[in-house]
Amino acid sequence: MRNYFFQCYFKSLRFAELPKCHNVIYVLAEKFDKRRVRVHWVLAFYIFNWFHFILETFFMQMFYANVYLLKKTVVMFIFI
Repeated sequence: MRNYFFQCYFKSLRFAELPKCHNVIYVLAEKFDKRRVRVHWVLAFYIFNWFHFILETFFMQMFYANVYLLKKTVVMFIFI
């Protein structure tokens, strides 16, 4: 059942290559009887992880850039 699920929805991924948190989520989702509910749970988890990864990388880059500019301006004011 697991192999069938991941062949259908994540053709490029193998179940063994996924991190532990995905294993836990899949085991929790596997307790549901209906296949649709299981698919929605796992897909929602993957979309949330992807969205969180994008947001985190984007905002961390902005944050570090702002810190760099802030340090630069502070150093300029000290030397002036």
